[in-house]
Amino acid sequence: MLRGWQIESKVDTLVLVFSLTVLAILAVAAVIAPVRRRLALMWRQCVLLGGVVMVSWFLIEVALATLLPNAAEVPFHRRWPNLSLVFHPNHDVMPGVSGPAHYATNSLGIRGGEFPEDRAVKRILCLGGSTTECAYLDETEAWPGRLMRQINETASDAKRRVWVGNAGISGFTSKQHLQFVRESELMDEIDCLVLLVGVNDFSKFVETERLTSQIEHEQALALARAPFWCRSHIRNLARRAANVYLPTMTRHYEDPDGANYQLRRQERQAAVKADEPLELEGALAEYALRIEQIAGACREHNVRLIVANQPVLWSGELDDESEALLWLGWTARHSFLSTVALRQGMDEFNATLALTCNRLGIEMVDLSYMHGRKEYFYDDCHFTELGAAEVAGSLNSWLDRHPLMAEGK
Repeated sequence: MLRGWQIESKVDTLVLVFSLTVLAILAVAAVIAPVRRRLALMWRQCVLLGGVVMVSWFLIEVALATLLPNAAEVPFHRRWPNLSLVFHPNHDVMPGVSGPAHYATNSLGIRGGEFPEDRAVKRILCLGGSTTECAYLDETEAWPGRLMRQINETASDAKRRVWVGNAGISGFTSKQHLQFVRESELMDEIDCLVLLVGVNDFSKFVETERLTSQIEHEQALALARAPFWCRSHIRNLARRAANVYLPTMTRHYEDPDGANYQLRRQERQAAVKADEPLELEGALAEYALRIEQIAGACREHNVRLIVANQPVLWSGELDDESEALLWLGWTARHSFLSTVALRQGMDEFNATLALTCNRLGIEMVDLSYMHGRKEYFYDDCHFTELGAAEVAGSLNSWLDRHPLMAEGK
């Protein structure tokens, strides 16, 4: 739309359709003689009505900006508070996933229960993208929920019990994770941060072949050009209400049964596959720096950091059935990377993560043994129920060997 603005949800669509409908009615009325004469007699009332609407809108905007400046904002790296959704993944589309998936957030917008009142219970927050969020897995099947259950089932006393929350957001990269650990007030409320990272950093670079710093500059310019109504407190508050009470009115969540995966897979299957390697040196340097900065921010907040590398289905030895599950790899060159090229790139990101963790003494749980095993993935990188259980088991084993200290914040 105008100056870079685009529709972001069905709420925006409804507002646009309503506005265009009103303009169309007025345009038609203006060319119909009886209606035009009636409007001519009522022009003073029309002007008065328009003035009242504009003044009322202005006063409400001022009141919201003054009294509730952040009412329309969702806390960063979290979903809408008190959200409740149910997904019904199709087993044929997502093999290894069954039954309805209940997705609920607490009052902080974190998937999971509320913070325990007993501060002796250690608080672990899981951060990452969609492979952490596990939207199509039930609360009890997503790996953060499984991790909490596994630890607490074997806890010898109350001091060993933990709370585990899920702050994974689909599409988020180490850039957003860094912003969270630097800015979120939750960093002062948690004891341990578990970070599953890598695939979104790699995929975003594959899609654009541009560094994050370049993209940030372009986004800042686009925001500066956004029209004034995009900053309306009334509009944004309406969008927030729709997110909470009518979540299907937004574009922030996957479709209920995951049917969109079929379309994504068909697009990849029909496209040309490229084997030429990408130049990853700049992207890997940015990635390593952000991991280092995340570790530094965790130390400042006295939060223990545990990093896990991202396992993937990509392998040069996949059978046809597994290959048909893939959909990632769209490149800036308008083709898809081959499975072999995708695995090579992911290996480079994981190797960079391992080197960075080793250099800085960051705890890292290696999940690379899961690579290429179709029982663990229903697509390129998202976990089946068995895969999520495996991730939780590996993290639980690590924490069993390296337990959280009894003393907390």
